[in-house]
Amino acid sequence: MFKIFSFEFNLNNIERMSGVMNSLLDNISEFTEEYREDFSNQRYEESERSNGNDFIELKQDDDMYLLTIELEGIDIREVSIRYDPGIIEINLNRSEIQKKFFGIIPRNILVKMAYNKKFDNIEEIDTSQILKNIDNGILSIRMQKKYPLESLSTIVDVDFYEDNVDN
Repeated sequence: MFKIFSFEFNLNNIERMSGVMNSLLDNISEFTEEYREDFSNQRYEESERSNGNDFIELKQDDDMYLLTIELEGIDIREVSIRYDPGIIEINLNRSEIQKKFFGIIPRNILVKMAYNKKFDNIEEIDTSQILKNIDNGILSIRMQKKYPLESLSTIVDVDFYEDNVDN
């Protein structure tokens, strides 16, 4: 694969040296192309998996919402959760390991990624009934829905009851 040459550098063997260097560089480029073909799909799948914000979930029940965020690589002080009527918006920074290639050599680099996720069509939430906890690296926020009173009912006390009103 590689040609071996002596280290005698003079004018007579410069052409031979350039041929050897070209051969070496061609072999390295061929090896690099084969390596990229073998591992390019794997790198793409890894980057697709880490670039989604599927670590943020919102589940809706009849009477409440449950927001869960996996905190791996997240500084809790950099999490912003905002509620406006009809919208919940989450902004956070997450440290992730990404594989970068220097030629054919892979390196793992710690990169801070910014994520923004917005949930629309949220029913009104009772902000006085929000419960938060962190368990096993997962932030859970339970938000009770606020229901307006359907109708104001009046209770009438009956002191006297007549059996036959028509007579």
